[in-house]
Amino acid sequence: MVQLPPIPSTQAPTTVATKYGHLSKMHPDFEPLAEAIRKQTDQMWSLDWPDFRNAWLSLPPTQLADSPVEGKDFAVEDSKITVRDGAEIGIRIFKPVGRVENAMLVMMTHGGGWSIGTYEVEGADSRHMAAETGSVVVSVDYRMAPEHPYPTPLNDAFDALLWCKANAALLSINPESIIIGGSSSGANLAAALALKIRDEHVSGVRGQLLTVPVTCHPAHFPSDKYEYASLEQNKEAPDLTTKQMWSMWRKYVPNEEMGKQSYVSPLLAESLEGVAPALIQVAGLDPVRDEGLAYAEALKEAGVPTTLRVYAGLPHTWKFLPQLKEARESTQMVVDFVRRIQEGV
Repeated sequence: MVQLPPIPSTQAPTTVATKYGHLSKMHPDFEPLAEAIRKQTDQMWSLDWPDFRNAWLSLPPTQLADSPVEGKDFAVEDSKITVRDGAEIGIRIFKPVGRVENAMLVMMTHGGGWSIGTYEVEGADSRHMAAETGSVVVSVDYRMAPEHPYPTPLNDAFDALLWCKANAALLSINPESIIIGGSSSGANLAAALALKIRDEHVSGVRGQLLTVPVTCHPAHFPSDKYEYASLEQNKEAPDLTTKQMWSMWRKYVPNEEMGKQSYVSPLLAESLEGVAPALIQVAGLDPVRDEGLAYAEALKEAGVPTTLRVYAGLPHTWKFLPQLKEARESTQMVVDFVRRIQEGV
């Protein structure tokens, strides 16, 4: 059984849910699904760690009603690349069918608490982006915690980006036309990557796709500046609890003090000026809701063009539920954002 220690006393103080508390009221379309989701989640967390990971690997792909068809609308290729320490990591390439030249690159880092998950976490978005925007999507199978804690996952993502730029001809992409993205912990990596790209003067990144982003270590959230109620308000959400979120953080950042670093907690960056425009999607019934909302606010304060969409009453993993029209709506927002960046809007 995955061990879930108590929430530590070092957790940042939570606040009264004055602005965003109403967002936790369960969406009526999710209500009939909530108990089954809770039971499935509890069952998975009752497994030991190797079986827990394997259970995630065995989850079926999310197929939306109008999902593109492999071979007809897009093609998939798996490959390996070498990163800075000589290790090999996997990448999955989604390409539109037909002749592709000078395409936009969308590079995705998958969610899963930095320690579980696969390319399929964002699979629906990846397939739709390739099929509907003509982009080449590269999903990165970075090395995961606890075997490879911070900064290895972030370094792998950064090295993958540099590899893509250096191999632009092979991928049929424009190395100066790139979007980075991910969900949950993958969005944390994408947001950190946007900062690192800015700091290291890497060119070409024009957008960020951040879905249910994890943006701040819970021991260091600046609750004196931003509302921070969701970690308490949604601590027993059906698909992700606050204890489970803490468990993932401990694997990625065993030393809480490291959580103050901006590449771990992008919300704590001294400045967010100059990072790429962002699409942020937040779920109302989610322990990490308020850090996503805070990050959107911080980006806007820094002058970064930011589009925010809040899905009231839906859980962290609502995109895995094709029964919900909001799952398709969310993917359409991703597709539309990519098109806007392509068009320079």
